[in-house]
Amino acid sequence: YIPDLGKTAAQISMEEKNSISHRGQALAKLVTKLI
Repeated sequence: YIPDLGKTAAQISMEEKNSISHRGQALAKLVTKLI
């Protein structure tokens, strides 16, 4: 359950999951450095 969104992980989109997950945030930073 994700209190900030009021939803469970199964209820949110992949984009939402990536925006709040530490892995998603790290990947976004890596992509900006590689480009």
